[in-house]
Amino acid sequence: MEHVYTVGQLARFFGVSADTLRLYDRMGIVCPKKDPNTRYRYYNEKDLICLAYVMCLRGIELPLEKIRTVLYDSDLVELRETMRQQEKMLVKKIEQMEHLRSQVHDYYRTFDNALCNRDEVVLRRNEAMLYKPMKDSLLTTMEDFRHLTQNNVPKFTLVYDKTLFDACTQQEFETIYRHPRYAVTMKDDEDLRRSSGFPAKEFRVFAPHLCVFSMLHRGLDDSGPKFLEIKKFMHQKGLRPSGEIWVRMTSTHAGKGGAGDHFEIWVPVE
Repeated sequence: MEHVYTVGQLARFFGVSADTLRLYDRMGIVCPKKDPNTRYRYYNEKDLICLAYVMCLRGIELPLEKIRTVLYDSDLVELRETMRQQEKMLVKKIEQMEHLRSQVHDYYRTFDNALCNRDEVVLRRNEAMLYKPMKDSLLTTMEDFRHLTQNNVPKFTLVYDKTLFDACTQQEFETIYRHPRYAVTMKDDEDLRRSSGFPAKEFRVFAPHLCVFSMLHRGLDDSGPKFLEIKKFMHQKGLRPSGEIWVRMTSTHAGKGGAGDHFEIWVPVE
């Protein structure tokens, strides 16, 4: 007597839901038989073997429509071509996931750096960065960076003239501080600036340089004390700004009672 299996039995056997097997039935992939006497649906041994093949094909992310074609309308030449195309798709997906992993690691480095320098003002050399003033929109400027690489995250940046720290009065400070220029910056640890074909006319390069560095852990509206702390540090060390001041957004928190915004502050010094 032929061995038969119910929908529930095969669902448990393959570790899927009964609804999954019913979907395969509706799509004409593997269809159970119907007992003419009991009207119950059942699968036979051949169906089990076919479903095992389907599970393998699903495991390599072949779409269900393609699986149906593979099962009923493909010869060996077509099967080989299907696998070649699937391999190409997976290679591309692996590349995309590797880019995402690099971006996540870039954020990790940023947050780790913020924690390590949480309440300090220090002298350090910046990593080489690429810089582009925002002209049309933030999204289009971000996209210009993504044409260069997808491995690092471009960050929204407020740019201040170096005279910010020369302001003698609170009013002068407020005038400069309230009118930043907007840009996008990105770390260039891939040496894109030295690669052939780098669009040097479109991007400025912030080469490694001695900087005063600190983290701002409050909203920009509450940043006055941090800038005064940096100004005091520079005065004590006999330092003067030698270029534009960058305030790079690393994260923001919109919830009540949250940690506030987080910004990197870079002040190149003589």
